[in-house]
Amino acid sequence: METSADREDGKETVKITVELLKSKSGEFDLESVLFLKLKGLGISDIGCIEKCVNLERVDLSDNSIKSLVALGSLKVLMVLNVSVNRIGNLEPLSACGNLQSLNAAGNLINSFDSLRCLTNLKKLETIRLHDSLHNHSNPICTNAAYRTIVLDMLPNIKVLDGERISGRG
Repeated sequence: METSADREDGKETVKITVELLKSKSGEFDLESVLFLKLKGLGISDIGCIEKCVNLERVDLSDNSIKSLVALGSLKVLMVLNVSVNRIGNLEPLSACGNLQSLNAAGNLINSFDSLRCLTNLKKLETIRLHDSLHNHSNPICTNAAYRTIVLDMLPNIKVLDGERISGRG
C-alpha cells in the first residue's frame, strides 16, 4: 500500500495503487477485477481504480475519500458503497449508467443540487444517504422534506435509506 508523507488527522493517507488493487483482488490483470472490498484502509485518494474497467461492485466505505472522479469511467459499475467518507460531490457518478445501488451515508452531502447529477441514472433503484442503524447520515438528511424531495428527484428509486418505497416495485 502506498502512503503519502501527508498526514490527515494524525494518520498516514493511503492512495489506491496498481499493487494495492492486485493484492486486494487477487488478480494480476486489473481488467479481470469485478469486485473490490477496500473498506477501512484509510484511503484518501482512489487513484488508479479506473484501471479496473470491468468493476461491477466496490466497497470503499470507512475511508477518508473526498473525490469520486476516478469512478466516472467505470461504465459497468452496479453497486457502490462509499459510506463514511468525506464526500460532498457525487457528480462523477453521473457517468456510471449501470449503477443500481449507492450507499453514501455518513458523508458531507449538504444540498439537493448535489443529488441532481443522479437523475439520469435510470437503473439506480437503491440509495442510502442516512443509516439510522449505524448512525451515519449526511447534512441533507436533516431537511424535513428530505425523503419527499429525493423521491421526486429520483423517481426510479425503490429503496431509500433501507426502506422499500410503497408503490415502486
